[in-house]
Amino acid sequence: MNTAAPLEHTETMMELAACGSLEMNADRAGDARAIAELLPTGTKVYVNHLPRNALAETLRSLVALRAAGLEPKRLRWVHSFAGDEALLLLVEAVKGGRTGVEVAPPLVIYRAAKEYSAEVAAIVGGIARPGGGATLPGTVANDRQ
Repeated sequence: MNTAAPLEHTETMMELAACGSLEMNADRAGDARAIAELLPTGTKVYVNHLPRNALAETLRSLVALRAAGLEPKRLRWVHSFAGDEALLLLVEAVKGGRTGVEVAPPLVIYRAAKEYSAEVAAIVGGIARPGGGATLPGTVANDRQ
């Protein structure tokens, strides 16, 4: 159970909205609605979801985003090593976006102990953006997809 107080329209909330970043639980769907109210149509929002929770919670979180008008567009699982369970699910959503979601290839952080994969090394080095495109977890050519 999440005991933190729900987000309210505060300066911090405005800063989160400006950054386009949201951390939420399935039981905090009001957070998605509150963020969505602050954003203009077409704004991208990035949600980090911990998949260690049941699949049902992951689906509830995606449904909560849609109900708030934040349409999930790209999903990308993040793994420490190839073959390991996913640590994180990255979700790119667009306020007012059309339905349809793409599952991007998984992001693997390490190829060996303490050695980044080529993609992560490029991201950390500032050479590339995650997913090789302009946004995380993939490239969005048209925000209203």
